Amino acid sequence: MLHGNANHMPDFVDGQFEAVLCNATLEHDPYFWKTLAEIHRVTAPGGLIMIGVPGYEGMGAQSFLRNKPVTGWLLKAFARLVNSDVLRASTVTLGEHLFPGDYHRFSEQAVREIFLAGLVDISVCTVMQPPRFIGSGRKL
Repeated sequence: MLHGNANHMPDFVDGQFEAVLCNATLEHDPYFWKTLAEIHRVTAPGGLIMIGVPGYEGMGAQSFLRNKPVTGWLLKAFARLVNSDVLRASTVTLGEHLFPGDYHRFSEQAVREIFLAGLVDISVCTVMQPPRFIGSGRKL
């Protein structure tokens, strides 16, 4: 195990790894784009890159209730609040978790079009609530 800065990894040569996993890290990296460049650099042609990041979901907290039956007085009251103008423009996100800093939340589009740019066999899925995006692709 090596201790270092993912923004610059001179201990690794280009294309050294057949798989690179980066999970729950980029939101804590103030210069995440440098880390992404290094991930792509050290991944071998044909290698797999997997990235997991916290995201945000759509506009409106009503996404909490999407496809859920609204029964019971408490849930109905919550539904009225969520659908009110107060929360209509909010987004569901993972709360701040300083470790040591917490700088970013990402969209599924960012994972697909920026993090995995230039890769093939791209897949992005949403897990958990608030959402986390898990993206993967293979380097050409």
